[in-house]
Amino acid sequence: MKVEEGKVVERKILLKRAFPRIRLFEIGKKLAIPYFERLESAWDMDEEQAAFEIASVISDVQLREIFESQKPRDWVVFRGRHYTFEDGVLSLKGSWDALRAGLRQVMGKHGRDSMEVLKAFLQLGGSGGLMDVTSRIKRPVNAEAIIADLERLKILAVSYRGDGYTEWKLLDEVFPLIQEELGGPAERRPTAVLREGAMPAAEAAVAGEGEVDYVELERQEIGKMDNEFNEYLRDLLKSRLESTIRFGKTFSAAALADYLMKLFGSVLYFDSFLSIIQQYGLADVDIVHEGGRTGMRTGWNLALFGEPGTGKSFSTRDMILGKLDAKVYPHGIPGRNRYAGGMTPARFIRIGQAYVGRAFNFIIPEFNDWFRYKGMVEPLKLAMERGIIKYELHREVIGPYRFGGFFSVNYNVATFGRGYEVTISDPNFSLPYDEYVLVFGPHGYEFRMIGELVELRPEGVKVASFNPETLQMELFEITGYLKHPVSRIYEVRLRSGRRVRVTLGHSLFTISKDG
Repeated sequence: MKVEEGKVVERKILLKRAFPRIRLFEIGKKLAIPYFERLESAWDMDEEQAAFEIASVISDVQLREIFESQKPRDWVVFRGRHYTFEDGVLSLKGSWDALRAGLRQVMGKHGRDSMEVLKAFLQLGGSGGLMDVTSRIKRPVNAEAIIADLERLKILAVSYRGDGYTEWKLLDEVFPLIQEELGGPAERRPTAVLREGAMPAAEAAVAGEGEVDYVELERQEIGKMDNEFNEYLRDLLKSRLESTIRFGKTFSAAALADYLMKLFGSVLYFDSFLSIIQQYGLADVDIVHEGGRTGMRTGWNLALFGEPGTGKSFSTRDMILGKLDAKVYPHGIPGRNRYAGGMTPARFIRIGQAYVGRAFNFIIPEFNDWFRYKGMVEPLKLAMERGIIKYELHREVIGPYRFGGFFSVNYNVATFGRGYEVTISDPNFSLPYDEYVLVFGPHGYEFRMIGELVELRPEGVKVASFNPETLQMELFEITGYLKHPVSRIYEVRLRSGRRVRVTLGHSLFTISKDG
């Protein structure tokens, strides 16, 4: 590869990594690059293409000016042949000489084993954890020590670290160096760059060209939603700005409640009220008061519980998206609600990668069905908690990534003689392993750790539970056991002085002398 071509490729990777979509759009517009002149907004462009267009026309001097005038992501690391970016500082000098010296130091220390570890990372596509690496090496090696040296010498970068688990990655710009040192052809790690006239993923899938890329399809869906939002906003700014400001100054939660009570009555209005109120939180901005920040944000998840046919879907779907044939107009934010009816949880976990850093609301009917899919409880729990999602399939590894959206969902519940029972085993409704519960079995009444019960699964054992119909503690036979990964634990102190540890969604109730 010629020097200038190599610089263009590295500049493209560096620009895309260091600047968000909107900043790339502003840079392209400022440079009057023809590709950007055809675009109305940053959401109309492809980031790969945009970064390539800028990289193709600028010089090193202009690159430095861009990094000085714009604000790059200061946490970004880039270690290329021609450029280095670290600790927020751009250098027009490459890192390969130092990296090559480090590589040879590791190879001198660990010999053939270090080559096996590096080859394993290449086979993994550049990213993986310790178990991923060792599973691809057919003989015993001290992979942990080798990875530690590679990280110390900046050949590997940490991509995720937390809860006793770490993943490392080879940066795209380091791939050719590794392949050179291992004696293979210096091929750059493949990345997708769309050119003019390139076939969209949906059309390619129909034409039979390769497997369906669901993440790319979802990005196209996000593009459509962004266009819907931008068109609505442009029309509002052009035609209804003053009236919208007047409306906003007089509108309140009380006004919304009054509006809905006139439509649905004083009981049925509340589900729709919650559903619409949730839309106001989708900006997901910091909540502040006179003293400063509170540490909380406006975004939140909504779950409606009830029997089938009690109006949950009307409140979460029809009131937000609209149902014009029933003369129900949309009350949600245009282009910010993704209806997921008919979608499988596995597909959701896959396409969730497209929503990193984006605050969209997923409307999911019959959410409890999703928890019946094998292996879905933990990743769905992490999605709801906006945690780091990593899901391994036999042919691919999804993530790790942090889902940025929110949920508006329905839980169907079944009604029995003793109140209602949720028809799923939600991981948020649990006790930790060593919490004690009162049971009645062959040895009479005794306190047993719930973890032991789940492990042993004894038959004919009854547990003391609250009956909401009689307001009494009664014995009910245990009909099933569920074990799942640990959720966040909260310690609750009761009025009696006893402390109970539960997960966030576990029910707690009190009974006073009045019931």
